[in-house]
Amino acid sequence: MKRLFIFLLVLSLFIAPGLAQGSRAPAGAGAGSSGAGGEDSETVRSGAAGSESDGAAFGEGYGASQARRDLARLRLRAEERKRIAELLEKGSATMERDRERIRDLQRTLARVLLGAEPSRDRLGALVRESVEIEYTLRMAALERHLAIRALIGDDRWAALFRLSRAAANRSTLRAFTALVRDSGLSADEAAALLKLFEGLEP
Repeated sequence: MKRLFIFLLVLSLFIAPGLAQGSRAPAGAGAGSSGAGGEDSETVRSGAAGSESDGAAFGEGYGASQARRDLARLRLRAEERKRIAELLEKGSATMERDRERIRDLQRTLARVLLGAEPSRDRLGALVRESVEIEYTLRMAALERHLAIRALIGDDRWAALFRLSRAAANRSTLRAFTALVRDSGLSADEAAALLKLFEGLEP
């Protein structure tokens, strides 16, 4: 019974968050919800009543109306999009290898836990290594955002950050994609912007 309790505890605290890191789930807390209240809160509450593009909520407190304002505020020039793409590409291969290493550690952790006599020292070493890699990944993502912020300025970076969080919401991705494509951008601009959103990790 005690071993089962330890197994469930470690799974809940370690394995599930780590697995989420390998997908495009929203990351960070609170920063992408800065539009809460007023018009956008009403958009969230009335999402089911409107059309998919006008009423969809892309995150807590972030609706279609604010997404449109952020798209209008952002308006990246071609050279800015190119520079951001270069920043996202830099180190991406190393980051993906680190994510794969975390997945390997999670599989090893599960095998150790399911063994007859799980070693606490072995479990601790696995968790410690995974946390250290996770820290490196988080810091690399933050460095990217700081570099992009220096490139395009605070206000436009904040718009980009919120939009990238909205793009990470898989349940409303189709509506968000349609909104971007209907925002007055050319087809090429919209496609390039959606690709940038996908590459960003808030």
